[in-house]
Amino acid sequence: MAARQVINASLQEVLLTTELDVKKTTPISANKVDTSLIKYIKLAQDMFIKKTLGTSLYDNLLAEWIKSRFDYNSLPDGTYVDPVTTPNAIPPIIPGDTTNYKLLYLEIQSPLIWWSYVLALPHIAIKVVEAGVTIGSTDYSESAGMVGLDRLTAEGKMIAQTYMTQLQEYICENFTDDETEDSSDVGGPSIGMFVPKRNHHRINKCNHNCKF
Repeated sequence: MAARQVINASLQEVLLTTELDVKKTTPISANKVDTSLIKYIKLAQDMFIKKTLGTSLYDNLLAEWIKSRFDYNSLPDGTYVDPVTTPNAIPPIIPGDTTNYKLLYLEIQSPLIWWSYVLALPHIAIKVVEAGVTIGSTDYSESAGMVGLDRLTAEGKMIAQTYMTQLQEYICENFTDDETEDSSDVGGPSIGMFVPKRNHHRINKCNHNCKF
């Protein structure tokens, strides 16, 4: 398997949030629901976060997350120039990349967590019915189960979509979709990727190019 294929395979397994974060943030109770949320987090990343960021920016974020050993404080914030000028800044994987991966990571958390919750909710409800317990304020009894599930799903989608709109606006305001050569693959083709805007060129592209 080629080196790039190995890297791509590794990226596919990376999660940008945790089951605990989903359980702490949403109405899922960590001490009542033992269903694994990993596949729903991964699905939410692929369906919503990757689509919004674009493949290149998404893969770069995953790579930086791996390099940081899954530590937010070890992500580059786009201020690195060189070891002398910015000795305390964290260098990015791609030389010259000025993306603030710390801020980008924070921006994706809420939409990722809430979409993971929405995708997992129908499957979690089955477990809850069997256990006879409660998620949030909804009692999943035989009579109220579907009504409660529909309400929680609708509420979860509304919250997820609100956070997703905020993420889309952040991407529109801070990145362009210029065609940029992928210097990490010598001899390889050019690919389209998001490029951080320079501060003096920042405009709100959402009014023109972004569709929500």
